[in-house]
Amino acid sequence: WPELSAYIATSPDTRLFLRACEDLGVAPDECVMVGDRIDNDIFPARALGMATVLFRAGRHMEQQPRSLQEVPDAEVHSVSELVTALDHLIASH
Repeated sequence: WPELSAYIATSPDTRLFLRACEDLGVAPDECVMVGDRIDNDIFPARALGMATVLFRAGRHMEQQPRSLQEVPDAEVHSVSELVTALDHLIASH
């Protein structure tokens, strides 16, 4: 993805999420963000209208939402749970 190398941003900068959508040719509300951090992954994705899945793993596993805007659509602890969560989100979209 050579065109991405010219664009440098890190989450929670929503421009990173918007650029990914643009490059994929989809709108944010057609996306699901899977991340392990509420502040850097879930919050900015929800602000753009993306569905969100919080992957509870690693050093941020105990992080908790501080507001309704930080509550993910689903929480998972394994890849098999992720597949199930994605199936549910896609079916409900």
